Amino acid sequence: MLLKPEDYPLTLHAKDIMEIMRLSEPTVYALMRSKGFPLVKVGRKFLVPRDAFFEWYYEQARASMRGEKDIVSRRAPEEPARRSHTAPQTTQPQKRGKRLQLLQGR
Repeated sequence: MLLKPEDYPLTLHAKDIMEIMRLSEPTVYALMRSKGFPLVKVGRKFLVPRDAFFEWYYEQARASMRGEKDIVSRRAPEEPARRSHTAPQTTQPQKRGKRLQLLQGR
């Protein structure tokens, strides 16, 4: 059943946003970390003011219809890039432990 914005509590949780947008939990948390999302962090909880969320949501929908931007990117900007399996090439020698240096000095 579709609800009106006024039917939701003043402070939304991730589950509320999952229900409203019909998105998976990981996608909602990535969305919550995205720049410009109306998020209030209280301790370890992520809270979203209802009115600010719906204002943000409608603005995102209007921008998407105009072809300006996507609502959710594949990876949130704060998430670090994944490392490749190859080791980075460094110009400086790597530091070694004292024990290894002593063994090599013999």
